Amino acid sequence: MSVLCFNCRGLGESLAVSDLCGLLRRLSSKVVFLSEIKRSKEEMANTVQQLGDFTGIYVDARGRSRGLTLLWDSNVNVQLLSLSLNHIDTSICPDGEYVTWHFTGFMVGRIRMRSGKLDK
Repeated sequence: MSVLCFNCRGLGESLAVSDLCGLLRRLSSKVVFLSEIKRSKEEMANTVQQLGDFTGIYVDARGRSRGLTLLWDSNVNVQLLSLSLNHIDTSICPDGEYVTWHFTGFMVGRIRMRSGKLDK
C-alpha cells in the first residue's frame, strides 16, 4: 500500500490542487497525509472533492497557517485514535489484509529548549 506525506505550504491555489491530483494518480496512494494546508475544514472538504474518492479527517488551520488532513481511499479502514492542532493518530487496515498498522502524522513548528523544557 502506498502512503503519501506532503507539506503543502498552502493548498488554496488551483495549480497546487491540480499538481496534487497528478501526484496522487501517478503514485496510486491509498492514504495521504497533508500538513500546512492553510485551509479550514470546510475549504478542505471542498478541495478533497477535486482530488478523487477520498474520505478524510481535517484539523483546521489557524488563520492562514498550519492545518492537517489525513485522506484515505474507500478500500482502507481508518480508526481515529486521537488528534490535536499538531497531529492525527490513527489505526489503519487496508481491505483484504489482516495486518493493522499505526499511523501518526504530525507537524511541529520551531522548537526551542529553554531551561530544560521544550517551548513551542
